Amino acid sequence: MKKIMKISLIALACLCLLGLGLVWHYGPVVGAMVGHPIYLVKPSAEKYGKDALDIIDAMALNPSGRDLKGDRQKAEQALKKSKTYQDTYPIIESYLKLAGSKKHSFLLSPKEVKNWQDPQQVIYPQVEMKQGIAYIKLPAFSGLPKEGQRYADTCFNFLKNHQKDIKGVILDLQGNTGGDMGPMVAGLAPLLPDGSLMSFKSKSGQFEVTLKDGQLSGGGTPTKIADGKLKLSVPIAVLTDKQTASSGEAVLIIFATRDNVQTFGQATAGYASGNSVVSMYDGAQMVITMSQNQDSQGRLYGEEPIKPDVITEQAKEEALKWLKEQ
Repeated sequence: MKKIMKISLIALACLCLLGLGLVWHYGPVVGAMVGHPIYLVKPSAEKYGKDALDIIDAMALNPSGRDLKGDRQKAEQALKKSKTYQDTYPIIESYLKLAGSKKHSFLLSPKEVKNWQDPQQVIYPQVEMKQGIAYIKLPAFSGLPKEGQRYADTCFNFLKNHQKDIKGVILDLQGNTGGDMGPMVAGLAPLLPDGSLMSFKSKSGQFEVTLKDGQLSGGGTPTKIADGKLKLSVPIAVLTDKQTASSGEAVLIIFATRDNVQTFGQATAGYASGNSVVSMYDGAQMVITMSQNQDSQGRLYGEEPIKPDVITEQAKEEALKWLKEQ
């Protein structure tokens, strides 16, 4: 019996050591998949950096299909000289931009993360009804779910209250730098058909953004408006400029493929991709580009600015003119 117990304890100890070894080796990457690498002990600067490279290799889109082996080796060589986590930041970010997106992927230091996360005043949509034209200024949004619901309801209630009078819509995305697309799109549900609106294409597959009965899923915070059956069939003019980016571009992509839509203004910023944020051991964050936006017709977007149908400095005036002709 004692011999059996001894063997059992040895086996248990071996399993524990094996488990610890697996966590030490795979914990950072597996943990990153849910937002935060897993560590048993404080990593050295070199391990911290190599783990970051492993996470990037596992998650980043690499849209160019570039062979990163040589770049990885150079990064690892540079990491050997790192004495602090701060020393690794430029090495990690350089590799991150190669593997993810040179424009949309980046690294934030702990101090930058704190500044980025400081509460900011939420700006809600501006709405106006004039001579049969509904004007909706859709700003960037980042906030709590209750604020997102208010954001969506601002647009939805406006469209519902004026549904009988609306002959056309101006959707103004100028200056919309992105954020949470869920409330943005859900509030505009009366202007969109149910079904797949767009998708995110990544290394692991394609993920649909869908609208059903007023519920938006698959893009940003899932958001639902009060009446999913309300649908308005009217011409829509979408305004863009060089600050229209990220989720702002996603909204544009959703509308631009519709038959009754015309776009006006300037080319967008070219951030039409999906990111994931990974918090590192010291509080730094990697913003990793994991997917490209794909419209309902299968066209892929990314770092190239999206040109409007009508390039103009007088986007609203040109939009009004077009709507009156419809």
